[in-house]
Amino acid sequence: MIIFSGYNYSQPVFISTNENSGNIGKYEKYELTIILKTHSANPYDPETVSLKGFFKSPSGKLKVVDGFYYTDFTVLKTDSVRYTRGNDSWKIRFSPDETGTWTYFLKCTDSTGSAEYTGGFFNCMPTGNKGFIRKSSTDFFRFDNGSSFFAIGENVCWYGEDKIYDYKKWIDELADNGANFLRLWMCSWATAIEWKETGLGNYAKRQDRAYELDWIIDYAAKKGIYIMLCLNNHGQVSTYVNPEWRDNPYNVRNGGPCKNTEDFFTDSLAIKYYLKKLKYINARWGYSPNIFCWEFFNEVEWTDFYQLNENKVIDWQLMNAKFLDSVDVNHHLISTSYANSGYGGKIWKQPGIDFSQTHFYSGSSDIELILVDAINKYRLDYNKPTIVGEFGLASRRQLPMEMDPKGISFHNALWTSAVCGAFGTSMTWWWDYYIHPFGLYKYYKKLSDFISSVDYLGEDYKPFKNISFESNSKFDLIITPAYNLWDKSPANYFLIDSAGITPSEFELGANLFSTEFWNLGKRNPPTFEVNFDKAREFKVVIGDTSYNSRINIKVDDIEKINELAERDSNYFVEIPPGRHKITIDNSGEGWLRISRIEIANYTCALRGFASIGKTGIIGWLHNKNYNWKYIKQNGIPVAINGKVKLHGLLNGNYRMEIRDCYTGNIIEKIYSPVENNELEFKVRNLQWDFAFIIKRLDNNFQKQHVPDFEFGIFYIDFDTLRLLINKPVNLHVSVENYLGQQMESLNYGLYSVGYHTINFDRSKLSRGLYFIKITSPNRTYMTKYFQFR
Repeated sequence: MIIFSGYNYSQPVFISTNENSGNIGKYEKYELTIILKTHSANPYDPETVSLKGFFKSPSGKLKVVDGFYYTDFTVLKTDSVRYTRGNDSWKIRFSPDETGTWTYFLKCTDSTGSAEYTGGFFNCMPTGNKGFIRKSSTDFFRFDNGSSFFAIGENVCWYGEDKIYDYKKWIDELADNGANFLRLWMCSWATAIEWKETGLGNYAKRQDRAYELDWIIDYAAKKGIYIMLCLNNHGQVSTYVNPEWRDNPYNVRNGGPCKNTEDFFTDSLAIKYYLKKLKYINARWGYSPNIFCWEFFNEVEWTDFYQLNENKVIDWQLMNAKFLDSVDVNHHLISTSYANSGYGGKIWKQPGIDFSQTHFYSGSSDIELILVDAINKYRLDYNKPTIVGEFGLASRRQLPMEMDPKGISFHNALWTSAVCGAFGTSMTWWWDYYIHPFGLYKYYKKLSDFISSVDYLGEDYKPFKNISFESNSKFDLIITPAYNLWDKSPANYFLIDSAGITPSEFELGANLFSTEFWNLGKRNPPTFEVNFDKAREFKVVIGDTSYNSRINIKVDDIEKINELAERDSNYFVEIPPGRHKITIDNSGEGWLRISRIEIANYTCALRGFASIGKTGIIGWLHNKNYNWKYIKQNGIPVAINGKVKLHGLLNGNYRMEIRDCYTGNIIEKIYSPVENNELEFKVRNLQWDFAFIIKRLDNNFQKQHVPDFEFGIFYIDFDTLRLLINKPVNLHVSVENYLGQQMESLNYGLYSVGYHTINFDRSKLSRGLYFIKITSPNRTYMTKYFQFR
């Protein structure tokens, strides 16, 4: 529709408007292209000229959105992608959320006054679109239509030489293999709209980049892909980590207001220009349901002097989150990201940030265990949905290709994150040099098929720890420290048993600092408590070292090794049968780094992870030898047989489906009664991994049919015990030491039917092994608990 107005140039004038269609599907893009006559020298500056659309829904609700200045392009692809610049215009984009007739009027304001266009309308038609992605009362997300959203995808942060056609091939592969999610950066070498050549507040010279982002979002919508849009990468505000500050338009050398990088977060003029950019970003792309969230920063702690400026950087992010949400009528989710698990705690707790995420790079043969521990910790600590925003075997692109060309660690990480409580799969890095050229998209397909039958939102899955394993073979226990900051590690006392390490590798520091005075605040050498059935070799593998560092290993306070630490070297200590304490320290200078700790032939070769919901359990079973390192050194492992036991379930009838994660084939369907609150099933011929879904057939887990069963433990962590009570019962909950002496009485009283959480204070306990004891009139339950300092 084209409308002509009067030509009084003493104020803004609407020359024409043109709509993309008069009939728009619900949650689809309604776009107005508008020719305006204004008196602003910079049409990107909302202080000198603004265009707003006022949309009234069929039910009478009013929504106000900003317009934006736009340049059209035509894409030419011969040997390389080129663009031909087209016409300039104004646009308004809007996504209707009600069916029926919408009406609207437009208003333009500049320094000379205002002008309005009235009388616009369009019809919104029903569609199958699910709408925007929202928070829910669980740790998972939902669409506007109430269905659950589980993210399956990867980082696809920037393009190569083929620009938007790179995105076409990547998005096609993701969609064809059942994925629905990607993460994209607005970085300077791709889709950033403001950089050195633009200056601040005028995006004319980067309209081609904005056009590319238009194209990517439109194509992602067509293919059912949702985007975590990262607005800033750390290098833009860094002079030492992927430094780009030299070319940043906020830098005073480029005409900006900031003398130093830290001024970016505090200077009033810098903040003013950044808010203008946010307003433009929202006006242009905030209409889209396929924008999953706005992510303010990638790895924000790599900006200069973050530790000194942490509170200022957090305040900056929260201020911008509040502003962006205020102008975003669709209220997209908001987050940010950190490279290290030691950061982020202050901001994840804030209500303006909708979910937590972090990044992990480790050469561990069992990187998936690190990711599981991180996900469990983040959910518990911040009581919000969480995802691993980046992960990989290494941060250098050639290493994953050399270490794991078949993508075994990638496959394993996808499945573990799908059953351990994250709202999406862990997001792999190196999409362009690894995932795509090595054809690894295939691993998404079988997982997507499995997830299609899982109702994350309705079940509200929580990590399930009451699971045990037996197998016909043993496996080397490999412990890889996952806390890599140059700082004091979170924990220094750990229990090692055949199931692994408690607390997790997530708490174990990789760096051992010496006793030199500048290291004193960082020192936290670990002690490991073991109880071996026979004499075993305890192996410590050292990676990098500084000059004159010394590896010191003590067993029961008796020094066994004290020698110069050599890079990439192994140190062995023979540990006799029984209970012992092993301490690893740096008795020299500087620092040394622990790559891993190994105990040969010690742990069950069958392992798994699971989550429990309102009516069922989902889980993943794994032959531990099927990892990238074992296969690289030894080839494909032999298949194993074993047994899985799920403890503390309601008695009744259950249905189980087990499928092969690689082939997608259903291996077995089992209908089994549960008696004595335990479900046991055999695992046969497991070469790589199986997934399972268990459903209770009688009723949901919160109802009780067996009179003698009163309670079940479905989650325990170092500060938290969670119980499922099946009928009203008096319980006494206490902490006992390994001698059976009561150390703390946590609670005594009548518990009602349902889920209950009990918190306890570990700071009251000294280092050692403890048990949680739960006593009712009919039963006593003891569960291992470990205290550390």
